[in-house]
Amino acid sequence: MIGILNAYFLDGDATSYQAVYTEMCRGFVRRAFPDRQIRDYPLAHGEFPQSPRECDLWIITGSPKSAYDADSWIAELIGFIRQVDGVGARMLGLCFGHQAIAHALGGTVEPAAQGWGAGIRSFRVIAKEKWMAPPREQVALLFSHQDQVTQLPPRAVHLARSGFCKYEMFRIERHILALQGHPEFTVEFARQRYDSRRQMLGQATHRHALSTLTDPNDADTIWQWIAAWLAL
Repeated sequence: MIGILNAYFLDGDATSYQAVYTEMCRGFVRRAFPDRQIRDYPLAHGEFPQSPRECDLWIITGSPKSAYDADSWIAELIGFIRQVDGVGARMLGLCFGHQAIAHALGGTVEPAAQGWGAGIRSFRVIAKEKWMAPPREQVALLFSHQDQVTQLPPRAVHLARSGFCKYEMFRIERHILALQGHPEFTVEFARQRYDSRRQMLGQATHRHALSTLTDPNDADTIWQWIAAWLAL
């Protein structure tokens, strides 16, 4: 069983972009793990696992929120991350999930001095792992984030970096993997999110983000890596 710790679905509207995200994320997970059952936990609605052993893999999604926000469900998620780490269960963090894991386990997350990261960007692998098959020196993903991990947690192994974001990917021992990018985003969903955040992003960042959407996107490779990592 794969548990999606859904930090994106906040408002409960079945027609909102948040609901679209939920189904989109489930679609990527289904393709990566066709033989696994999936359960969705909408965290902001109070649906949390009963045990860190309830699923074989926990995936913490992206979110419009910040890992350091004071919402009660975020505090509960931080506690659950520590439980998962404590028992050595498998956990994957994507964007907000990447930041929440770092925040929960002793790292630092804060608004990036360089502002929003949006669009497709490439990043460099700096620590090659055997599950990174096919091996790549550089990979590219969709991004949409204002916060960044600025200090890794203790025990974290730094796996990838870019000029925009130092900590693009890290792992903790064999059970935790975290990525700043969005392998669960489609280009069309990203385009809609950038357009809806045009004012927040600013004209130059919005224009740049849209201009990158025809660039190579290695989401499929990243999901292959995730599946190989889980199989270890």
